Amino acid sequence: MGSIIDWFDITPSGTTCSAQHISGIPAGITLSDNTGTRRSLQATTTTTGSLRIRVVCGNPNYDAVSQTVTFTAVSAVQGCAVLLGSLGVDTVTQTGQWSTGTCRSSQRGSEQSPHYAKRYEFTLDSAANVTVDLTSTQDAYLYLLSGHGTSGTVSGENDDVDTTSDDSRVSVELAAGDYTIEATTNAANVTGGFTLTVNANCPTGQTRQTDGTCSTASPPECETALDITSEDPLSGELTANGDCESQQRTASSRTYHAKRYTFTFEAPSWMTIDLKSAANQMPALDTYLLLLSGHGAGGGILERDDDGGANTDSRLPNLFLPAGDYTIEVTSYHANTEGSFNLTVQTQSQTEAAGPVEVAGIPQSIWTSVGGSLELPFTFGHLSEPAPGEDPVWSAPWDPYVYSVASVDERTVVPTYPPEPPRAANWLNFWIQPYPYVTVSHVEGSGRISVRSARTGDFRVVLGFRSDDPTLSGVDATVGLYAFFVRVCSAGQLVKVGASTSCAVDASGVPTIYKNPPSDSSDESRKTVPVACVERASAGRWFTTGDRQWPDTTSASAPENCSLLGDTNNRPARYFAFEVPFERAEVTIRLASEQDTHLILLGPVQNGEVSIDSELDSNNDGYAGYENSDSTNSRIDRWDNCESDDDDSDGCDLRLSRGMYVVVATVPAPELPTATVSVSGDFTLNIKILLPPEFCAGSTSTSTSSIHASSSGIVGGVGGGFGFNGSVGALVNTTKLKLKEAAWPTCLLNLKV
Repeated sequence: MGSIIDWFDITPSGTTCSAQHISGIPAGITLSDNTGTRRSLQATTTTTGSLRIRVVCGNPNYDAVSQTVTFTAVSAVQGCAVLLGSLGVDTVTQTGQWSTGTCRSSQRGSEQSPHYAKRYEFTLDSAANVTVDLTSTQDAYLYLLSGHGTSGTVSGENDDVDTTSDDSRVSVELAAGDYTIEATTNAANVTGGFTLTVNANCPTGQTRQTDGTCSTASPPECETALDITSEDPLSGELTANGDCESQQRTASSRTYHAKRYTFTFEAPSWMTIDLKSAANQMPALDTYLLLLSGHGAGGGILERDDDGGANTDSRLPNLFLPAGDYTIEVTSYHANTEGSFNLTVQTQSQTEAAGPVEVAGIPQSIWTSVGGSLELPFTFGHLSEPAPGEDPVWSAPWDPYVYSVASVDERTVVPTYPPEPPRAANWLNFWIQPYPYVTVSHVEGSGRISVRSARTGDFRVVLGFRSDDPTLSGVDATVGLYAFFVRVCSAGQLVKVGASTSCAVDASGVPTIYKNPPSDSSDESRKTVPVACVERASAGRWFTTGDRQWPDTTSASAPENCSLLGDTNNRPARYFAFEVPFERAEVTIRLASEQDTHLILLGPVQNGEVSIDSELDSNNDGYAGYENSDSTNSRIDRWDNCESDDDDSDGCDLRLSRGMYVVVATVPAPELPTATVSVSGDFTLNIKILLPPEFCAGSTSTSTSSIHASSSGIVGGVGGGFGFNGSVGALVNTTKLKLKEAAWPTCLLNLKV
């Protein structure tokens, strides 16, 4: 009986863990703070027997995991020991009590003059410098023994730290192995409380690296662990040092000197970074600032800035970052530049930012599909302490609202976006806007979030809470923020939830294309197209391959036999997966080559896969007008059940519903059924996706002169978005026009700009 500690490692370091008592004897359960990768689970009980505890760990960017552990509490004599488990580079603090009974020192006293004691057992997986401190209002005495139990040899002992203290300390370098700490008193028959602190650190000659491990290697001179709890400016200098060069800003014969600062967020947090030239630097240093993923120089670029601050200073404001490891890289705009700088960071964890508002029921990660509607109930406010016999009550003097929605890759806050849910009057905005629509409704502390999206991707949603009660926050002020993450899968994908929560086909993957033998439908017997033969068409209004070589299906040295699946003639084939992001769209597919071509349209993709037998349409009739008038070209833009080629009725147009489809570019079967096809040369495939004309009814061709731009102008690149007026007749510029294929304005087919 007493306490037991079990240590475990979790990656990444910002993962949040919780513990739940499943069954068995009653016990107090405590988890260490959600910081670092090294965690502890402690159970305390006054009853003998076993108990089962489940630990669940989750992270916004990773799958949740759980593990169940069984603890057994034994009798009081055996219960004199607390098991600290396996120590890495850890600091452990325990409180204890000396009391009359059977827990007595094995090193001091006798049956007639007992010294009451508690023992703490631990294991070192590798050598470490161990310091044990025992503090108490009593005169303490400390032993460190080898092995587990009381029979080991004494590796260290101490009565008083110095002449002014009755506390005890043992500091010794230990090899890997099992050890026992005995906390007792200098005098016999003494009772009272004490605190024991065990600190295991790196062995002599080794230092703790930024990843938490011990190593003899010193970090580069240009890399420093950043104290994110301090807002004091850091002074630094860019100098010509071979180890301190930017790997992100490189050019022929140019070098950018750099300094890097690593840090870890244990929980989702806000951050503002300011990089300024030192006041005494003449001329002023033209700074350049980068935020990288992970620790070190080789991480991916999350954000960058040149002149976001005053003059030529750099600034990254209001970043919202998930838990994890990051690196700030300080460099210069001009190559081969030396100079002094000041770096200032301001951070605030999501918990701190949330202020007085508590939120329950919203997972850190939510999964949905394009076009689907996700409804999620939640509660918010203060959870009151209930009176005896009463249930706790949520008190909510705040109004929740959607503060921002942004792509996870856009680490900065985007505080404005179309706030209305999809409906008849604004459905067009829904399809062209780049972020999900998120709305919130609430009544007295109970809310409901609705999420719909026409775009795939990973997004961050931040809820704000405000109150018109000036005693709480000031009129209409935001009193708290709560963030969660939404992954939107393609309409043709399956959201798999379980051991590996993911879309069946991720943003860069391709579907599985298969065929079963005629007499066997089992998965084990089916054949699939090699992944190397399938390509994901880029999202956008247009997709073209350019000149592409026909695959070689006759040479034994060909890396993949990219042929038409199930075809006895071994016809060469390439497969292209594309997505229709609208409820219904007109699609034109064209294939040109000097060879006689053949097009096959498969789909839709279901659960990440599609059968070669799910043919929707095909063509090798030789439509003219694409790249040349040769009849070898193929084209699918109308259903083959039209009465004649002159039939222009809407029913003839190739219209596909929202989802993923596969186009097969191949050649016709030979006249002789047993012949093997040999093809050489190039082909070009083009896919065009448009909305049907009636969806754009009332729109008119708009010239450049009729667009009234705001003072920010109409510019390319990343911007705030764009929309239409109520009649869908003219472009209304809200901030910046995003000229990007992934979010093209579908009804501006005749826009003259």
